[in-house]
Amino acid sequence: MNTLKTRENECNSLKKSLGQLTERIAQLTQEDGLYESGVAGLSLFKSSQTTPQTSNLYEPCICIIAQCAKRMTLSDQGYTYYAQNFLLSAVKLTTIVKKHKDSP
Repeated sequence: MNTLKTRENECNSLKKSLGQLTERIAQLTQEDGLYESGVAGLSLFKSSQTTPQTSNLYEPCICIIAQCAKRMTLSDQGYTYYAQNFLLSAVKLTTIVKKHKDSP
């Protein structure tokens, strides 16, 4: 199989897996808010509305955006994370974050 076809198959598989993850999270988070998963260190957060900018402290974490987008400002640098992106932090981060409602 050529490299382009392999890459296309990997992308399709990733999209399918992300769709399944999004569906499962939706089943577990019926209302807006923070949910503990029962797995140590794993929590889920749902917000169905655009949120105002808030200051947050992230512990070392992996933050996966299941759908929509999150805008984060760290120092004076802004970052936007979509469903295809994630945040990996090995240290505590003080950030300003905002959830975007109308995002891809």
